[in-house]
Amino acid sequence: MTRTAASISAFWALLVSICACSSSAQRRPLLEFQHTAWTEQNGAPSQILATAQTTDGYLWLGTANGLFRFDGVTFEPYRLPRGQQFLSTSIQSLRATADGGLWIGYTLGNTSFLKNGVLTTQLFHGHLERANGTVWSIIVRRDGSTWAATLNGPIHLVSGEWQDADEVAGTDAKSSYSLFEDSHRVLWMATDDFVYRLKYGAGKFEKTPLNGGGNVFFSETADGTVWVADQYGVHDVAARLGPNGHPLSLIQFKDSATDLRSDSSGALWVVDSQTGITRIEQPGEVLMLPTSAQHDALENYSIKNGLTSERGTTLLQDHEGNIWVSTADGLDRFRQTTLTPAPLPSKFAFYAVAADAADAAGAILVGTEEDGLQRLADGQISRVQTGKEDRITCVYRAHDGKLWLGGFGGLGYLEADRFTAVPVPPDVRSPARDTQAMTSGPGGDLWMQTVTNDGILRLHDGQWNRVAYSGPAKGAAVVMTTDNSGRVWAGYMTGFIAIFDGAKTTTLGREQGLTVGSVLALDPSTDGMWIGGEKGLELMRTNRPVELRFAGDTKIQGISGILLMEDGTLWLNSLPGILRITSAEVNQALKDSSHAMQYRLFNYLDGLSGKAPQLRPLPSIIRGLGTTLWFTTTNGVVSLDTAHIPTNTIAPPVVIKDVVVDDQAHETAVALPKGAKDLQINYTALSLSIPGRVRFRYKLDGYDKLWQDVGDRRQAFYTHLPPGHYIFHVIACNNDGLWNETGASVSIDLPPTFLQSWYFKTLLAVFFLGVTCLIYLLRMNYETAKLKERIQERLSERERIARELHDTLFQSVEGSLLQLNAVTSRLPVEQQVKEQLQQAYGEVDRVMGQARSLVFDLRQPVDSQDLASTTTLFAEEVGGLSEAKVEVRVRGTHRLLKPQVHDEVLKIVKECIWNAFRHAHAQHITVVINYTPRFFEISVKDDGVGIEPSVLEHGGREGHWGLPGIRERAGALKAQLVLQNALAGGVEVVLRMRAREAYQSTRWSSSSFWLNLTHG
Repeated sequence: MTRTAASISAFWALLVSICACSSSAQRRPLLEFQHTAWTEQNGAPSQILATAQTTDGYLWLGTANGLFRFDGVTFEPYRLPRGQQFLSTSIQSLRATADGGLWIGYTLGNTSFLKNGVLTTQLFHGHLERANGTVWSIIVRRDGSTWAATLNGPIHLVSGEWQDADEVAGTDAKSSYSLFEDSHRVLWMATDDFVYRLKYGAGKFEKTPLNGGGNVFFSETADGTVWVADQYGVHDVAARLGPNGHPLSLIQFKDSATDLRSDSSGALWVVDSQTGITRIEQPGEVLMLPTSAQHDALENYSIKNGLTSERGTTLLQDHEGNIWVSTADGLDRFRQTTLTPAPLPSKFAFYAVAADAADAAGAILVGTEEDGLQRLADGQISRVQTGKEDRITCVYRAHDGKLWLGGFGGLGYLEADRFTAVPVPPDVRSPARDTQAMTSGPGGDLWMQTVTNDGILRLHDGQWNRVAYSGPAKGAAVVMTTDNSGRVWAGYMTGFIAIFDGAKTTTLGREQGLTVGSVLALDPSTDGMWIGGEKGLELMRTNRPVELRFAGDTKIQGISGILLMEDGTLWLNSLPGILRITSAEVNQALKDSSHAMQYRLFNYLDGLSGKAPQLRPLPSIIRGLGTTLWFTTTNGVVSLDTAHIPTNTIAPPVVIKDVVVDDQAHETAVALPKGAKDLQINYTALSLSIPGRVRFRYKLDGYDKLWQDVGDRRQAFYTHLPPGHYIFHVIACNNDGLWNETGASVSIDLPPTFLQSWYFKTLLAVFFLGVTCLIYLLRMNYETAKLKERIQERLSERERIARELHDTLFQSVEGSLLQLNAVTSRLPVEQQVKEQLQQAYGEVDRVMGQARSLVFDLRQPVDSQDLASTTTLFAEEVGGLSEAKVEVRVRGTHRLLKPQVHDEVLKIVKECIWNAFRHAHAQHITVVINYTPRFFEISVKDDGVGIEPSVLEHGGREGHWGLPGIRERAGALKAQLVLQNALAGGVEVVLRMRAREAYQSTRWSSSSFWLNLTHG
């Protein structure tokens, strides 16, 4: 190589290095993008020829087998409503419009426009001279005009019909392929031979020197440069051309393009027909490089990297910035992740990380198991000389700036890029005794723990000694740190913590409230000591650890890294992933130990590979330059700038796909069939970045009282809904928790069946009311019959008693009286004695007469027609035996009493009158009978001597049964009885009954047939 050639090569190498450094802040290699592939095995269609994203967020795929749409989770062939059909199953081109529509171009010619489920067709009529065959491209320009490139030339839409493009008149343009409008409203068109352009306001296409063809595509980067991909490579449309039309300045690659797109970062993506994807990060800078140096600046992604096919067809950047690539065998998505993986070879396998304090650009030092200490700076890895230390298991940055390295039984420190080895005791100088943990103790002493149970070693003034400890914390300390007061903390796998404070050692375990299990992380702060472990997180604020709780169903365990930022944000590295907890949540948890902290989780969906280490190297979080954090896992190292966390600011559009009623699908407002039982509502949210993190809430107005939080489920189920009008609402949030509060809704009407209708319910109510009334009447008739039966039984018994009295007692007494009379008449007694005997005989005869009257009353049925008359007759008999006057008064309209009521009331009244006559020596007795609509009331009042208070209190006089009998009869009638001494003297007895229990009913009475039917 000549000196000139060597100088040129050195210049270009320096230029490449400068370009790489200048763009390192925003460069993201293609291999660091998260790639997701869908093939037919995942439900994706094959032979995707066109892609588009409509304003509702759906990704549309035009294939040789019809039109498909994708919501990030499910591919589904699009079905038109009944009565509509596509012109062909082979779709060549798609173009979304700003009003939510979708243009469809067919392989066999003609177009359709789809909007809100309605398909309209725009046929190529015979008057078109240039339109025929395949529609390669459709574009809607900024002025609203619609153009199409067809096999026979360009056409544009006028008043709903395709017309020949007059702007190509006079040119030799024939077949047209791709159309593109740049930011200056220039319309670029590729034809068979040349590239044409139509400037804004011009009336005619202008031919450019650029060669045309079916593999020519256009794109524009953010700096306003319009790029073209053709058979030569990628170049600026303004590039100077050689005599043969070959661009003098271009980016070459070994394939022909099938599509070209620029992304939001300014990179160009080229889909190749045979080699997959070519990505150009900085096309303007790469264009300046010679061809020999360009290859290193081009990134290729092919089937060996996981691409679905080497034969790409289309490119699309969606609303959220994701790049979609369709191929012959499926669909691929490329998404920038939140976490940036460090470009470390997988052979390193072990990652003990520390910040490089000497590097102002934010480099880090990585201790590896296979290749010693490595420096990672500007995306480049370089080996740091550390003598014979090839296996590094622990790195620790001491307070004095030294970086201590421990590994295969060896120890040393790095200071000012110079490594100094430090001898260790002979019993730990063994490969089996890797260094596990280190910290700086009081006075700057180094404390060290190996992986075996050799105890903690302390290096003081160049001398090693073992730290005395005989507590319950057995085994080797997994992690060590020093708090703000100079105390050394050591955490053990056995679930204990030992705190060394001079000569004093304190042990924390389960008895002291430590419940994290194996202690994996210790981080001192002004709040206390943060403790992470196998089972969770605790904070040692005073003398007892306090457990902190996490919201959600995910168990946050295996916390091996803790870091509290200056703004109070808490970062954790755990088995589920990396957690970010805001200062507000942390403060709330410190105030209320029952508070479950909300957090943001970063996992594999954010670029995290592997799990947080559970043994070594620890800790698994370190602070880099500024706000950058570095996290180690079992599979690598990732970084995150906490001040610039990418956030998805697009709330996901929510779509209700259909409503399935008893296996019958409906797509619009639903009027359910009568008697519908099973209701299934299918919905989705169009967030294509991380669909797995989309969360839904729904509510059925008229049925659900609260919103239902259903996670990522995209179906709602209801069974046996009552008839009525309902509105189903569903809302969703994207992967960063941004909610679309408007969501989507659908109206649902469920008409009642005949059995659910109001008129049936009315008929049913009337029927039950009628049955109830019938049952009531039957019951009343039954009770009346039973009452009559009991009365008849009582009358029969009274007749029997009267008959027995007449046939036995009365006849015997009368016989005795006759004999007594005969004997008396024969005795020679004095006239005076004889008169006395006759007087006694007359008295007995009178008593017998009264007895016969009573017996006669027993034999006669009770006259329940007139209680007043019966009472008056009895009063007249009483009046004949004494000078007392009995007065009977009637108030209200006379009502018939039930026979049993009449009988019992009459007995009560008679008893009251007899008591007033015999015991109270009353001169005047008043009986008042009161008939009212609501009550029946009767009172007996006399002017006698009254009743002694003790008798009233005890309810009667011992050996007398009058008053107890009155109370018992009143109780049997369910009547209210008041017995008291009147204020003016005498006694007043008042009996009150409810009308329905006292009066006879005059309602209809059913026949005995119904009584026998219901009661047997």
